Amino acid sequence: MMLEINDEKELVRILKALANPIRIRIISYLSREPMCVYDLAKALKLSYPLTFLHVKILRDLGLIKEVRREESAKGLLPTRYYRASDFEITLSAENIRRIVEGGRKGNG
Repeated sequence: MMLEINDEKELVRILKALANPIRIRIISYLSREPMCVYDLAKALKLSYPLTFLHVKILRDLGLIKEVRREESAKGLLPTRYYRASDFEITLSAENIRRIVEGGRKGNG
């Protein structure tokens, strides 16, 4: 699936997200198997809050997705499992021009 990038700001957000080595590693882990944030944090040797922040950024951009929830003990939040989305980004001068020009048309 090709990510639909409609304007410069969205392109920059995605490129910034992918410029972070932690997020690249998260996508790599999640492309193998679904994992919860706790297991990701353990695998990455990072704190849970920091890992959660990176997961949220990737999820909000559509680069990873929630695939299931498991109910835990009564009164506790369910455990959410994530997987890398099936995406492809083709970065070319032509695509960048199309995004930039398309964004200007919407602002004009």
